[in-house]
Amino acid sequence: MIHRVWRFCKDENVTLLYDYTGTLKSKGKYIHDNGNDYIIVQAGLPELEELKVILHELEHVRHGDIGFYNSLQILKVEASANKDGISNLISLLATEEIPQPNYLKIAEYLGVDPEYYKPTICEALQKYQTEY
Repeated sequence: MIHRVWRFCKDENVTLLYDYTGTLKSKGKYIHDNGNDYIIVQAGLPELEELKVILHELEHVRHGDIGFYNSLQILKVEASANKDGISNLISLLATEEIPQPNYLKIAEYLGVDPEYYKPTICEALQKYQTEY
């Protein structure tokens, strides 16, 4: 499954790098430099966590989140990347190994707050069930 996400990055012209040094202070980071997009991921994460991080950072690329932001703007940008990243992750998992199609089980599986992400999860599930 991780290979499909690597392909997403390649399709978006994003260079995916892994931090094996431990200098990255978070699980992942998006950097836009000289017209190039990079996603740096902490090496050694469990596969599901790695998928969540890459898809989250990829949403920053898609949204064009390259500016400087104040605290409130950062919260909004991060919430948007989380929402879209989780929706994409559910769609990806649905084709591979989705747990029972119940938002509580999926939220638990993804390690996210079930009430906060209920609309996102239910919308992604509905989309998946309609497509398949």
